Amino acid sequence: MTEGLDCGEEVGVWLKQFLVSSEPLRLLYFSPGLHSERQIIVDKDWQFSKVPNRKDEVVYPDLTPYMAVSQASLDDLNLKFVSQQFEMRNFRPNIVVAGCPAYDEDLWSDVRIGDQAAFVCVKPCTRCIFTTINPNTGEKSGDTEPLKTLRKYRLAPDELRATYKDSPIFGVHMGLNEAGVIKVGDPVYVRYKKAPY
Repeated sequence: MTEGLDCGEEVGVWLKQFLVSSEPLRLLYFSPGLHSERQIIVDKDWQFSKVPNRKDEVVYPDLTPYMAVSQASLDDLNLKFVSQQFEMRNFRPNIVVAGCPAYDEDLWSDVRIGDQAAFVCVKPCTRCIFTTINPNTGEKSGDTEPLKTLRKYRLAPDELRATYKDSPIFGVHMGLNEAGVIKVGDPVYVRYKKAPY
């Protein structure tokens, strides 16, 4: 169950109409101190570098408030399928970056989007069974795709396998260093690590 302040019936009705939903909708608002925040606990080391020391607090996301995936990574995954194609919605990023090579995000250390918003990459995004849920129907795929295919070529290297086990890597978790407005089409600037993860 998710906790938060319900913004009320009027907002819920407006959301339902705007999103053309057949289900009732509610908007929850998080107010600091009202509920228990939890601190992000990140790994102490990546394979080849130290993880940035973060003290971010999160309420609704799994690990970090931001997760990025390159469009080229999804395109590369879809090349491995003939009868089905997957959408970014299978992976639920809130930032999609175009114009870079597939899996470029494995090498990102810091990211700036537009004029002001700055992020630090804190952990590769390891994938679970949620990727197998069709975002249009809510039904789980019987063949566990795309997870099954990702496990063939996107598992962590041996040095990190004990940590990530059979969860394939697809995307990167990010924390916010500097707030700013971002929008579709903004330029993305990246500082790279010397090696992935």
